[in-house]
Formats: sequence, structure tokens, C-alpha cells
Amino acid sequence: MTNKYSDEMVEMFGEDELDRGTSERTIRRRAEMLLAVDEGLGRIVDALDGLGILDETFIIFTSDVANPGSQIDELVVSVDIAPTVLDIAGVPIGDHIQGRSLVPLLRGNATDWRQSVLIEFYTYENPFPWLLDMDYRAIRTSRYKYIHWMQHPDENDW
Repeated sequence: MTNKYSDEMVEMFGEDELDRGTSERTIRRRAEMLLAVDEGLGRIVDALDGLGILDETFIIFTSDVANPGSQIDELVVSVDIAPTVLDIAGVPIGDHIQGRSLVPLLRGNATDWRQSVLIEFYTYENPFPWLLDMDYRAIRTSRYKYIHWMQHPDENDW
């Protein structure tokens, strides 16, 4: 694997894109993780194909980073996944289901889409030591984001 700080990488990506806080070990581990996901998905697709049901299968990937050309501008949240799956399956979306189907966005014909979202993050489960006391609430629009750090209000971000 090429050293991320090599002249070749700096020339390719620029100095600003190279996060010097991320170790080579971390980068390698992330690359290995992505390779494992890719290989695992390949096995799943092969198994579905072998069973003759690949064409009847819908696979969903989620990420907080969009690939060029696959990005939609509307605000979506994780609760939109359930109604999307129901919509694709042709199952009625009950009133008790939160979120909205993303199918109209994927088809490019969504109207009256949400203009803002509320995000809440609590660290009561303490997933990582560096997240302790990092609880926040945020409001997000297509143009603005305001983050209120619950236990660090002097650090609020606009």
C-alpha cells in the first residue's frame, strides 16, 4: 500500500485532503474492512444468483458520504429506510410508520419534501471513550446546520 504522505499522494489529492491525524494503520484497517464488505457482498450476490432470486432482491447501502452522481439534494434520515423498503416491496405504508419513502427522490419526482431535520445524539451507551459527554441536538436545513452540544454549550456550531 502506498504511503498516504508520499509525493505521489500529495500531488494526486493535495495537502489539504490528507488528514495527518489518521495513521497508516487506521487507513489499512479501513481498507481491509471495505475489502471484507466487498467480498462478503459478492458472496451474497452469488448465493442469491445461484438460488435464482437475485432479480427479486433489493440491496440497500447507507453512508454519510455520497458517490459522485449518486447524490440527492433532499434531506433524508434513517427512518426513511423502512417506508422505502415497504414501497419497493409494494406493501402499504401504514400511518404508524415514521419517515417517508425515498422512491420518489430516486425517481426524481419528489414534491413537498421536508425542509429541515432534527438530529439527536446521546452517549449514554458510551460507545467510544472519546464520545463521552458529546451529546448533541442539531437542526439541519439544505443551507444551514446548527449544533447544540448539550454538555458543552460554549462550543455550539453554526
